[in-house]
Amino acid sequence: MQDYFEFSNNVKIFAGEKSLEKLPSVLMNYGGYRIFIVSDSVIKKFGHLDAVTKVIKAQEAMTIGGIYLDVPSLFTTTDLDKLYVAFRKSGADAIVGIGGTRVMNAAKALALLVSTKSKNITKFRGIDAAVRVAHVAFCLIPTTFGAGNEVSKSAIVLDDEKQIPIEVISGALQPHFAILDPSLLKTLPEREIYMSLIDLMAFSIDSYLSKRSNLLTKSFSKMAMFLIKDNFQKAIMDKDVDSICNLQIAASIAAISYSNTYTGVAHSIATALAAKYHIHRGEAICVVIEPVLESLKEICKAQYAEMLLYYRGTQDYANSTEDERSETFIRIIKNLVTRLSKEYDVKTNLSGYGVKEEDLDAIAEMVINDGDMLTSPKKYTKEDIIEILRQSL
Repeated sequence: MQDYFEFSNNVKIFAGEKSLEKLPSVLMNYGGYRIFIVSDSVIKKFGHLDAVTKVIKAQEAMTIGGIYLDVPSLFTTTDLDKLYVAFRKSGADAIVGIGGTRVMNAAKALALLVSTKSKNITKFRGIDAAVRVAHVAFCLIPTTFGAGNEVSKSAIVLDDEKQIPIEVISGALQPHFAILDPSLLKTLPEREIYMSLIDLMAFSIDSYLSKRSNLLTKSFSKMAMFLIKDNFQKAIMDKDVDSICNLQIAASIAAISYSNTYTGVAHSIATALAAKYHIHRGEAICVVIEPVLESLKEICKAQYAEMLLYYRGTQDYANSTEDERSETFIRIIKNLVTRLSKEYDVKTNLSGYGVKEEDLDAIAEMVINDGDMLTSPKKYTKEDIIEILRQSL
């Protein structure tokens, strides 16, 4: 019998062709009439921002209170303060975030402060420390995929003073609804598709291996893996929009899973590296994923075999013995990373990003204190993390 578990998904998803047209009516249903948009200059350049403002302006009852485009790649507490002030000055009653991971991360952090009537995100660090006490209509519109931020319960802001990441995991970060419109994915660069794929794969693996995984989360993780298997070749080779959209849906599915299980050591390390060395999370995953998988191989042998089936289908599974399947799974992930590094000049060692042997202790200290480590299938010591980092040098 399945042990006791809890599962939640609070985000309504509108997906498919012309789903963006739903934005005005749904915002009004949630009480949003004066809209504050969080985005960036790249999204504006590609015309996606215009697409959003056009559907809002077409509704006479609505107006745009403000547009904020100054979201840096490394979002800090100082940046959040500026964003919060801009929102308050706008007089808006709704937040719409449109863009990639950094934009959605910023919009979520803003929505958290507004809905909790707080000006300090630091006190919400950790798991489920935030509770909404005020209402603001909130929507996220992704223009890429990977982390599934449009439905996830997490956001990360760098503490300017202490130079450490503040990771918040709370349902208060989730939007009321998300829009997955294929028209917004046509401008994705090939490299971004591949980087997002690596991130998505790591999230689906993390959630499947988590100690908090259960029948529901595994069903979501499995479906994400099947979608990856069936769509990643056409998405990368042909930039097929339908395939890219399926990967975006896979990201949302994986995020629903990991929002309930939390992530694991690979993403804890990636978060620390992003904060300390400004390394893109997808690139950090590329560096550490193989030694992380190796470190879990013995205790997760059965799960590796199962994931081999989901990721590659029956042929690779049938052609491997029971003892070989975990090795085959690790090799497949390694080959994807190797291909990425060769074709898109992605570094596969930490030394390429300026990390030195003497830095490993401080990085490991950040990792071992990350709350996501609590759900790892293995109880890592600080020395274990240092060894993973050393193998990644």
